[in-house]
Amino acid sequence: MHKIVFILLLFYSFTSASAQADLKADSTLSNYYYEVGGGFSNVGELILRGVDDQQLFPVHDQFSIAFSQHTKSDKYIRFGMVMGFYREVIAGGANNFINPFIITIGLEKKKTKKRWALSYGSDLYFLTTLKGTNIGGQIWQSENPGFGISGLIGLSYFISPRLSLRTETEIGFGVRQNFKNAGFVSQRVLSPSIVPIKTLSLELKYHF
Repeated sequence: MHKIVFILLLFYSFTSASAQADLKADSTLSNYYYEVGGGFSNVGELILRGVDDQQLFPVHDQFSIAFSQHTKSDKYIRFGMVMGFYREVIAGGANNFINPFIITIGLEKKKTKKRWALSYGSDLYFLTTLKGTNIGGQIWQSENPGFGISGLIGLSYFISPRLSLRTETEIGFGVRQNFKNAGFVSQRVLSPSIVPIKTLSLELKYHF
C-alpha cells in the first residue's frame, strides 16, 4: 500500500512540474523580468529589395541587439542598438566603410496568449552614420545625425519557456541633419525624416 501511495505521489509531482513548465511557456511572461537578444533588423527590406527597381531600400544588412526589463506595471523598458556594415567603392579602387548606427530607448507592452506575445510601444531614437574614409589611412567620422520618436509592433513565439523568436517593425519620425546649398556655401539644416529602424526583423530572445 505504501509503495502504491509513493508511486502516485511521484507521478503527481512529475506531472505537476511538467504542467507548471508548460504554463510558463504558454501563458504569461510575468515570471521573467529580463530579456536579451539579437538578430537581423531589416528582413523586410531584404525581401522588398528584390522587387524594388528604384533602390529605395539600403544595400546593406543590419544587425540588432536588444535588452528589455520588465517593470511592475506590466510594461517593458527597452534598450536597443541597430548597426549596418557595408563598403562603398570609390575612385581608385579604395573602400569607404559605411556603418549606419541607431540607438533606441523606450517602453513596450505585451499581450500574451499561450505561446504567442503581441508587443506594441514607442522609442526615442538617435541615429548617425559612421563613415571610415580611406585617405592615407582609415579616418572615421560621424555624418547626418538625427533623432526622433518611433512607433513599433512586434510578435513573439516561445520555442521554450526561456527562448522566443520575435519579428518587429519599427518606424521612426523625426529630423536629420543634411546639407543645403546656398550659393557657393553648403549649410547644415535639420530636415524631416522617416526612418525604417526595423522592418520585419528576425530576432532570437532569451528570457531570465
